[in-house]
Amino acid sequence: MKRSILIIYISLAFCSHALAQTRDVVVDKFAQFETGADKFYEYLKTNVKYPADAKKDSVSGFVYVEFIIGEDGAIISESVKIQKGLTPSCDAEALRVIRRAPKWKAGSAKTGAAIKQKISFPVEFIFP
Repeated sequence: MKRSILIIYISLAFCSHALAQTRDVVVDKFAQFETGADKFYEYLKTNVKYPADAKKDSVSGFVYVEFIIGEDGAIISESVKIQKGLTPSCDAEALRVIRRAPKWKAGSAKTGAAIKQKISFPVEFIFP
């Protein structure tokens, strides 16, 4: 579990990008899951359904999903896409759980204004 939490922190620290209209902005605070990284890990663990075909084929690995957190903290559904996939069924499942994730705390610029932020996040599939 600590390894997964570390992956979450690394993902948020190094794989995020602030957006303001069409130009980059300086981020003061990065977007974060409303109840903390531990709870986001729990959300994924509880909600990811291991696809039957992936179980049959003993598939394990990560699906890297990119998405944008809006200024209100909601994930912008149309922005959710696969950066690096694993299998079609694992990719579809990762997209499903990210699109349905609860709100985050939006990132903010040095001015204090809420900003959109692009996040790249690994969703792990571990063969049971």
